[in-house]
Amino acid sequence: MDKDNAFGPFEGQLLVGDQGQSKIMRVALEKVKGEYQGVAFNFIQGFQSGVMRMDWGMNNTLFVGETNRGWGSAGITNSGLQFVNWTGQTPFEMHTVSARPDGFEITFTKAVDKKLAEDLDSYSGKSYIYKYHPAYGSPPVNIEDLQIKGVKVAEDGMSVRIVVENMRQYHLHEIFVVGLRSAEGNEPVLHPAAYYTLNNIPEGKKLELSSLSTKRSSAALKKKLQSISR
Repeated sequence: MDKDNAFGPFEGQLLVGDQGQSKIMRVALEKVKGEYQGVAFNFIQGFQSGVMRMDWGMNNTLFVGETNRGWGSAGITNSGLQFVNWTGQTPFEMHTVSARPDGFEITFTKAVDKKLAEDLDSYSGKSYIYKYHPAYGSPPVNIEDLQIKGVKVAEDGMSVRIVVENMRQYHLHEIFVVGLRSAEGNEPVLHPAAYYTLNNIPEGKKLELSSLSTKRSSAALKKKLQSISR
């Protein structure tokens, strides 16, 4: 777990090593209807071998023990010991994703460009499950594109509510925010994919359709091109 402001705004989130892909994922949990669920993001990648063990040293240094151990992994060596320190510079990232009765709320480490955040074309995603069977591994199955009905951007630009028509309990929901940029600096989201496991859909008040932005830049461009071609 990230501790004592070791990685800035991500304090208290879980850090999970990935042996095969030689990277560390960042996980934020919440409890819905008495059961934990949450979201995973790519966090740090490019280690020289598979990430197996992590431990904190002095001065908030994260030590990473690595090995192939016959399984194979991304990287250039069979084993390794590396360390990670925060530079003190906050990247533009999705900080958390939380489930809502009608979709998800995404918070950010910096304010988003509101014009881009109100454009439905800035978002995409899909949901799916995996087969549970004795054989090792499974491809994603029962894949369905997310139908994003509208978005609502917070006044301070630090969060966005996305309304999804086809949320599916017990499915993993991938959410992509490739079209977003920061309000200052025009930075893209460093890791624009979120992976949320939706064990339970929370109860509560849903957003009114009148409060949502339903604009699509692709529709406006298509209309403009049609008017030019006439």
